Amino acid sequence: MIHEAIHRVNEADDYLNISIKNVDKVIKDEKTASELINQEVIVYGKYDGTKLSLLRTGEDWDSEQWWKMFVVSYKGNIIYGTEYADVNPDADLDTTVGVSQYKSVIDHVSKNFNDWKSIPKNTEFFVEFLMNKPTLTRKYTKLRQLILIGHANVSDVTVTNGRIHIKSNGLNMDDREKYAKILGLNLPELIFKGKMIDFPKGLNSRAKDYYKDYESAFKGLPADGYWKLAKNFFSELPSLYGSIKEEGVVFHLSKAMGGTNILKIVQDDQYDKELRFKIKMQYKMEIKDEDEYFRKVRASAEEIISTMKLNGKFAKTLQELSRIVYKDYELGFTHKKKTELNIRDDIQLTTKSILMRKLPGNNGALVVGKFRVFTNGHKKMFEQALKGRDFLVVALVSNKETKPTLELRKKMIQAEYPKVEILTTTSGNLLTMINKTSQNINAVLAGSDRVDGYTEQMKRNLDVQIEEVRRGEDDESATKVIRNLSDVKYFKKNVPKKVQKFYDELVKTYGVSEKFRIQGKEMLKEIVESLGWKVYDLRTKKFIDHERNVPKDKAIIAQYDILDRIQYIYGHGTLGVATKEHKNPYVVTSTDIAMRSRYSHIVDYLVFGSKKEAQAYIDKQNQQYEKTLGIKTADEFLKTARLGKPAK
Repeated sequence: MIHEAIHRVNEADDYLNISIKNVDKVIKDEKTASELINQEVIVYGKYDGTKLSLLRTGEDWDSEQWWKMFVVSYKGNIIYGTEYADVNPDADLDTTVGVSQYKSVIDHVSKNFNDWKSIPKNTEFFVEFLMNKPTLTRKYTKLRQLILIGHANVSDVTVTNGRIHIKSNGLNMDDREKYAKILGLNLPELIFKGKMIDFPKGLNSRAKDYYKDYESAFKGLPADGYWKLAKNFFSELPSLYGSIKEEGVVFHLSKAMGGTNILKIVQDDQYDKELRFKIKMQYKMEIKDEDEYFRKVRASAEEIISTMKLNGKFAKTLQELSRIVYKDYELGFTHKKKTELNIRDDIQLTTKSILMRKLPGNNGALVVGKFRVFTNGHKKMFEQALKGRDFLVVALVSNKETKPTLELRKKMIQAEYPKVEILTTTSGNLLTMINKTSQNINAVLAGSDRVDGYTEQMKRNLDVQIEEVRRGEDDESATKVIRNLSDVKYFKKNVPKKVQKFYDELVKTYGVSEKFRIQGKEMLKEIVESLGWKVYDLRTKKFIDHERNVPKDKAIIAQYDILDRIQYIYGHGTLGVATKEHKNPYVVTSTDIAMRSRYSHIVDYLVFGSKKEAQAYIDKQNQQYEKTLGIKTADEFLKTARLGKPAK
């Protein structure tokens, strides 16, 4: 049951991803509400913390050196026992949102590990750590609590350059109470066990006290109303750890609903971007001041590195770094919203990051793209990325359009580069991609059209360079290769030899679209010729393959499609037609030849009975553009090109 809902994202990820279906997606009516409140369930608290991994390695027991038997990590980054050795034991860790809070985790392990001898080798524990962090919404008053989520059996462990890569069999919650007792960790609070229809029976003592304010309200309610009140009750219950409200609760069902035995309630503010922004801004100054602060943090890190001996083991290097940062280094600057300890945390983390990037074998590059067909141009990009570097990571963009071809695109890349790490991404955020990979990234390669955007994203991360890749004159795009799949000779000329074996599969995947592209073009040509009109491209201000002296009101208007839908007729563009065949003179907009589905193009006429109706449509279009993109790109062409009586 639990294995279906909580899992690692993929083999490239070294941290637990909790993917639990929201209860609102399952409980939608009286019937489903009744089914839920009348079955046996267990309800646990859900926490807004940092997910850590605690690994019992395969090493034999050593009662003196705990770090041989246990490894603590966060998202695959090892937290060494030496990193925070010189943090003042009397320091108030509540005053920082930085990494020194992990000292309490290391202290717990180092002080108690000799009681853990019964733990089997190669066992990984998943632990929620409640800490101050600007990305978390819960403001706990009982901080640095360690809560055991579950454990897993480990099949393989690799440690390289400060990172640990763990392969395990997923999450197991059996024996959780036993392991929590051995490790001295908390368990998720068991709030309720039983049938919700029997409230308050089954509630723990804390929840029963809170239930008193709800008791009378539950009486006589139908199933749907009863469930809604129960949901509100669980949502409003104060946290065991001092937050006004907990992040949410998790339901373990005795009978599956919606294809799962686990559902969750999450507070609405978990999805509130404005609230999260406000929380972050509690620790940030104005942009100019913040940039200057991190420039000074970076300068401090580089100054510290220049004084260090870097020829020993990484753990020893970090021990020296701890002494310098938390004991010896004199700060020459402040931050309006951060304490001295927090500033030292920023310096420590920045310095550690730079040091990790300097380790031998740790110089990697990232390339991002859809790679719908792996072309010669892509191969050149990969070769440029690998030049002088140790490895390459590919972030394969997968969206609604490209998801069906994900495995095919992976196979093409792996045919040429079998050892490359491939991760999938739906986000354009480079930091998200870099954090997903199991390896260190020092450079991101990008086409000319993406260099500025990527540079802006990484302006505070000076360790990652953005490297421009220019397309050669002979490098055809994947789009053009797809358009010309009927030409086998052209295909073989423009893709690497090892990719050519995928030709039949590519034709099967993309060839149908090509067929409809040709049909669509022929259909448009027939329409144009029958009307005696011409095609005018608003981007180039030119007529396409026609004389230029055609009046505007006799032209088919091609608008550049800023929503970037895939177009095949005259390149990217939405084509608009006003026809003289219609009785009403204001038959404006539009023949829209667009990819409405993966395999077809459809021609539509939108006909209006009056200029007023036409203008209302135009206004609606403008509002949609503005709402989606924040601009009114459609405005000019819609008002000038589409309103007007067709020539007789």
